[in-house]
Amino acid sequence: MHAPQKTTLFSTNDRWLLALCTPSTTPMFSLETFLQQFGAPDLAELYERSKDERLTPLFARQLERCELWPAPLQQQVHQLPSTLREEARQRLRNQRKQALLQEHMLSQLAQVLQSLQTTAIMYKGIAYERCLYPQVGLRPMVDIDLILPTEHYDRFCADLLKQGTFQSFLHHTHEHSFQHQPTKLLIDIHQALSPHKEGGFHTKALFSLSRPIEPQSPYHVLPAHIMLLMHLLHIRGNGMNPLETTLQALLDLLLLVEKADRAALLEQAKKWRMMGLLRFADVLLSQLSLSPPIRLSAPPRLPWEHLQEEGILRLLERIERTKQDPHATTHHFQRQEDKILRTCFRALCYDTPQDLAQSQGKHLLQYLFRKLFPHRKEAH
Repeated sequence: MHAPQKTTLFSTNDRWLLALCTPSTTPMFSLETFLQQFGAPDLAELYERSKDERLTPLFARQLERCELWPAPLQQQVHQLPSTLREEARQRLRNQRKQALLQEHMLSQLAQVLQSLQTTAIMYKGIAYERCLYPQVGLRPMVDIDLILPTEHYDRFCADLLKQGTFQSFLHHTHEHSFQHQPTKLLIDIHQALSPHKEGGFHTKALFSLSRPIEPQSPYHVLPAHIMLLMHLLHIRGNGMNPLETTLQALLDLLLLVEKADRAALLEQAKKWRMMGLLRFADVLLSQLSLSPPIRLSAPPRLPWEHLQEEGILRLLERIERTKQDPHATTHHFQRQEDKILRTCFRALCYDTPQDLAQSQGKHLLQYLFRKLFPHRKEAH
C-alpha cells in the first residue's frame, strides 16, 4: 500500500507520462523509485492521456523499447490490447510521414534563403526536434517557426507569396504566418519574439550566437542554454495557457536543462535579466519528483524572490486546474479570471518589480484595471 501523496502542481499520471516518455539516455527520473513511491501506472490510461499532451509518438516508441523499463512495467506492456499497440504504431508512423513533409518544406524554404543570401534560426519545436530528440518524427508540432534577420524579413515573405502555393496570415507586426496549400503545413516567420521589449536582448543578437545545424546549411540553431531561456520566455508569454503548454513543453524543458551549459545559462540569464524565468523553471522542476532534484538559480534571498517562488506556484496550481474545466476548451481559455491569473503569473516572472514596471508596468496595470473594473473609466 502506498502512502497518500502530497498535492502538487502535477498529478502522478503527469509525472509517470513524462518519466516514460523521456529518452532512456536521460537519467532524470528513476522508474524504480516511482514504482515504490506511486505504484505502477495504468499504461492504457497514460496512452490516452498522451494524445492530449502531444506525446503519443514518443510514448509509442518507448512502448516498443520497454525492455529498458522495470519488469512490472514490461509485463503490463505485453498485456495491453493488440488494438491499442497497433494504433500507437500507426500514430508514430503518421508522425514520421508528417516529419518527411516538413523536411521537404524546409528544403524548399532553404532555396529562398539561399537566393537572398541569408540565414534563418530554427525556433521552438522545429529546433527542439533536431537538437533534443533521438530521431526526427517523434515531436509533433503545430507549425515551423523560423527567425529571419529584420533586413531580409519582408523580402522573404514576399518571395513566398510569389510562389503561389502559400496563403498569408498576418497575426502580428513582428510575425507573419503562411500555410502551404498542397500540404497544409503552417510556417511562422518571426522578425521579433514579441511586440514588447524582449528582456535585455533583440533577435539580432541571436544570430551572433547561432551556428549552422549542418555545414553550409542556411538553417541555424542556438546553444541549448539560449534555447532554454527562449523556451521559458515563450511559456511566460503564453501565460501557461493549458491549450498550448502541454506536457510536451515540460519534456522540452527537461531535455534543454539536461543539455544546457549551466554556467553559460546563469551568465546569459543575468545579462538578459531573465533570472526570474529561471526561478519559474525551478518551481516547475521542483514539482516533478526528479532524481536528483534540479535547481537552476540560487535559493531566494530578497522578498521579491520569495514572492516569486510562492506566488508562481499558487498561480500555476490555479491555472493547471483549468485544464479540467470545459470552458478552457470551448472558449479557448478566455474567461476573465483565467486572463487575470495568466497576467499575474507573467508579472511574477520578471527579475524585479522595477523590471516589470520598465517592461510593461503601465500596460499591465491598464489591462488589470479593465478586467477587474470593466464598467469604470480608467484613471489617468
